[in-house]
Amino acid sequence: MHVQSHRTWACIATMFRAAALASALLAAAPAEGQTIGKDTLIAWGREAYDLSVAQLRVPGSSLFAESANLSGERFGGSGGFAFVWPASIQFRVLNALAELDPAAFANVQRSYSTELQSRYWRWTTSGGYRSGVPNGDLFYDDNAHLVVALADAYTLTGDPIFLSRARATYRFVERGENDAGGGGIYFKENDFGWKDAISTLQAARSATMLYRITGENGYLTDATRLYGWAADTLQWADGRFWEKLYLAGPKAGTLGDHAIVNSAGIGLSCNVELYKATGDGAYIAEAQRIADISVRSYFDPTTFRINDEGFWAFELVDGLIDLYEIDGNRRWRTAVERGLAWLHAHKRDANGHYGLFWGRGGDQTLPLESWNLIDQAPVARAYLSLALAQERLSGDFDRDGDVDGADLLQWQLQSGATTVPGLGADASSDGRVNAVDLAAWKNYFSSGLTAAASIPVPEPAPWPAAVGLASAARLWRRRVIGKRKAESRGRKAESGAAGCADCLAF
Repeated sequence: MHVQSHRTWACIATMFRAAALASALLAAAPAEGQTIGKDTLIAWGREAYDLSVAQLRVPGSSLFAESANLSGERFGGSGGFAFVWPASIQFRVLNALAELDPAAFANVQRSYSTELQSRYWRWTTSGGYRSGVPNGDLFYDDNAHLVVALADAYTLTGDPIFLSRARATYRFVERGENDAGGGGIYFKENDFGWKDAISTLQAARSATMLYRITGENGYLTDATRLYGWAADTLQWADGRFWEKLYLAGPKAGTLGDHAIVNSAGIGLSCNVELYKATGDGAYIAEAQRIADISVRSYFDPTTFRINDEGFWAFELVDGLIDLYEIDGNRRWRTAVERGLAWLHAHKRDANGHYGLFWGRGGDQTLPLESWNLIDQAPVARAYLSLALAQERLSGDFDRDGDVDGADLLQWQLQSGATTVPGLGADASSDGRVNAVDLAAWKNYFSSGLTAAASIPVPEPAPWPAAVGLASAARLWRRRVIGKRKAESRGRKAESGAAGCADCLAF
């Protein structure tokens, strides 16, 4: 959550991007309100990632610099490398790419994680990723971001290295919790000025992910305690969260300073994870409440642009997509699609780079003179996450995993009706079933596309009726890809020197 010191947001740029590619990408941009195709989103995400590889990646390394500029210089960060926060976002970009194309990116993902650990990890009993190379403070939110990335990498690949690193990193994060202020996790090691929303919410999310992987109840206990503190202490009545609870200084005992977009996104994702872990529908209801206020608060009501900094906003994109894959409400997906379409059309400069804000500040009419990993990686992650979500088909009104005559019958039965936006045959998420929704059905029916509904659906904790078969199939597919090893279940979390030994083993 924090903005690193000496943040000179810029980096290397060789202007060799082919004009044909740029023209193709611009031509692919949809009109407002239209669905963005999966291939288009992948192209947008790959462009942002490929440019970062060409211009920001440190020569001879799997890792990236902080910034680059039009003169071809890489600079900023610490020791020639980016700070660990943007590095954690880039890890999540690689997770998305590895899910889309495991043959091409599985080894890239693993090499990135290995070098990230070798350069940033503090090789002591306490562990934890430093903010810079070779030195730097240790932030609990940075490390919680990395637990999420590592746990997701394990779920996708089944590689025990990712799980071992996730466990060790989580052990550092949980050391930031104590009873001051009633609970919660600090922002930075040895800084007792406040308890932090992002550190706490991301820790709760990552603990839930580890519980779902390992089955160890201690993780779920941590998750519910941490989220409960955040909800009781930091949450607004409308569902958003304050940034922090001050414990020292003139503001001690007060909440501040804003309800920023990433706390809403991470809180949303945390509730989705807790639902997946427990089957308790109250978590989905809370996720939907947070999603509703977030769409109304952080998206422009006219253009649907997302007004905030990309390094925060992408967490809301991920959260809305997480919820969409559970409840099937196309309102969430449509909001993201429109926001990202606006982003690509208005904030991508002529060389394919993105600046700080996804909405504020007007159109990016001039080429950026410098750009930053922390601004490029969130863009790539958002595009690729939405591409993965497109496996839920827009014309699949009966949620049976394909687009056929049965869906047309659903449209005919509901035509002219008003409904909850995104439900039933309302493909456009405008609350009305009309010709726009019929066009969506025709588009997907004529393409012959089908969902992954033929994949066996497991029997996890009870699912509410609103959960569609295609959503369950996607969750099952990720479990199959993950090939979780039986021996990981029941394994008890180690601590102290044993935890450091986990890291040394890799």
